Amino acid sequence: MTHFSKRLFVVSFLGTLFYLSCLLQWMWATLPYLPGIVRLAEILRRPVNTPAPTQEITSSGPPSLLLLIIAFAATAAIIGVTLYVLIKFPVAIAKSGQKMTQRASSFIVPAITHHTKLPEKKRQRLTARVIVYIKLGVCVVPIILSACTYFLEVEIGYDIIMIVAATLAIGTLLLLGAQLSFAKWLKVKSSKIW
Repeated sequence: MTHFSKRLFVVSFLGTLFYLSCLLQWMWATLPYLPGIVRLAEILRRPVNTPAPTQEITSSGPPSLLLLIIAFAATAAIIGVTLYVLIKFPVAIAKSGQKMTQRASSFIVPAITHHTKLPEKKRQRLTARVIVYIKLGVCVVPIILSACTYFLEVEIGYDIIMIVAATLAIGTLLLLGAQLSFAKWLKVKSSKIW
């Protein structure tokens, strides 16, 4: 049986919020580029000039009891699946974010040390530092993408794009700072941080 650690939960919760904030930040940064991508897809797509068949819908009265039961069961199933996804989605994002940063640091640390053997404690400290830099990079790149929209013709004003991007970046950086501060204050191992 695994032991539940409140300290690890607090740090992991902040990490989950950080990754969700990063996801939101990246979505906002790529939003201005979507119309250009859609236009490119329309250019590449060949038009097909076949008209769709039309059918006339006729009403035969009120729905039967069986149809109502099936509709109610389908609605309940959709609500259940939605609640399950809303609960599992943030944790899945955080765990996959942790795996990606850990994997990236496992490639970067040997390159930094020129493949020399380090003591375990120094290697862990260097890995933790590299992961922080990776997380900072993940926060900064969407700001650069948003700043590049200055050269695009977009329907949203450049000022609005940058204000929202900066606000999201500040929130993401605050969450990262809170996670790292709580991890240090609560003495959570850096290898367990999401």
